[in-house]
Amino acid sequence: MGEGHSDFAEYGLWAKTRKSELQAGVAHAAAMFNIACAVVQCSEKTQE
Repeated sequence: MGEGHSDFAEYGLWAKTRKSELQAGVAHAAAMFNIACAVVQCSEKTQE
């Protein structure tokens, strides 16, 4: 039973790490999306 408990603890640690990585990835994607939108808006304004 002890091994199973340590596996569960490792899984909890892994899930926590993955969650923070996922949040960082989402934040990064949102930032890149905002930059892309800003670039598109700027290019549209200069074309008018």
